[in-house]
Amino acid sequence: MSQVLSLELSDQVYAALQQQAEVTGVSLAELVAISIEQQYGSLKPKKSQTEIEKEAARQPSEVMLEALTSVTLQE
Repeated sequence: MSQVLSLELSDQVYAALQQQAEVTGVSLAELVAISIEQQYGSLKPKKSQTEIEKEAARQPSEVMLEALTSVTLQE
């Protein structure tokens, strides 16, 4: 089962995340999801990750970490 989460990010953080996603070849949503799973663990790890996803998970940028720690959740 999965859940949908909406985030409000500054333009600067969004642009940095988008750029990192383009560099690693994944979507912005995938980049954020992988980073969160890497930071907090996943109860059910994915059975197959591409090398690009693994690289993105291993090397989150400072901006991504900042974004993840200053997330505004919307219900």
